[in-house]
Amino acid sequence: MSSAAERRLASVWLLLAAITVVQLGLDSIDGQGPLQPNGWITSAIIVIALLKVRLILLEFMELRQAPARLVRLAEFWVVLTGATLLGIYFLGRALWAG
Repeated sequence: MSSAAERRLASVWLLLAAITVVQLGLDSIDGQGPLQPNGWITSAIIVIALLKVRLILLEFMELRQAPARLVRLAEFWVVLTGATLLGIYFLGRALWAG
């Protein structure tokens, strides 16, 4: 592995660590009770987690150098997973509320 590739991986790793700290900060600013989740904060945390998944797929699983079709499939999987998670979350909130 070249020095540039090692620096890139280290930079991505530091970015992932920083994003994790931001997620933890978002979780602590809620201000509501533990059984009353904030929809915006929960959505932001899910989206940030999906961005982290994308970074891991592209950099650490080396999809960046993969054929374009495989990259598109992985990106589609991330979007589909995000839509499913957010859909289930908001459906659950709607059913729980009323």
